[in-house]
Amino acid sequence: MLDIVDEMIIGGGMATTFLRKLYNMNIGDSLYDSYGAKLVPKIIMKAQLNRVKLEFPIDFLCGNRFK
Repeated sequence: MLDIVDEMIIGGGMATTFLRKLYNMNIGDSLYDSYGAKLVPKIIMKAQLNRVKLEFPIDFLCGNRFK
């Protein structure tokens, strides 16, 4: 996909994996894909080479439990 788009939105569980890997963000018990995290640097590099803007959520809520 990074070969054919100008911009890509990364959301949900995939976003938490990216945010933890890129910014060492504390994501608590949110979804984290350890295999996918190994691919994050390659994905970021490919996006930069193809001038693809990656968008991540900026409005999310962190909590201790889900009620």
